[in-house]
Amino acid sequence: MKRILALFLSGILATAALASAPPAKAPSADAVLAELKAGNQRHVKAQYQHPHETTARREELAQGQHPQAVVLACADSRVAPEIVFDQGLGDLFVVRVAGNVAP
Repeated sequence: MKRILALFLSGILATAALASAPPAKAPSADAVLAELKAGNQRHVKAQYQHPHETTARREELAQGQHPQAVVLACADSRVAPEIVFDQGLGDLFVVRVAGNVAP
């Protein structure tokens, strides 16, 4: 699982680098996975932090994106990965397809 996540993260970071310069130091796959798990625990307990949802964050994202993780999700309006993982604007690259399966 960690290896697959690391491959997804590497791919998305490489793609994002084409749009703009990457952050000074990208987090490791383990750090990103730990943050997603922590965010999910906040969601389970309804103790949201709602990170990265400020006007400054929106302005920062206008210059380029550097999502920390890719989430393959079902095209279902009832489940938003940003909420389930308590992440903010630009933190996740979400791909939604019917049945949440890759072709």
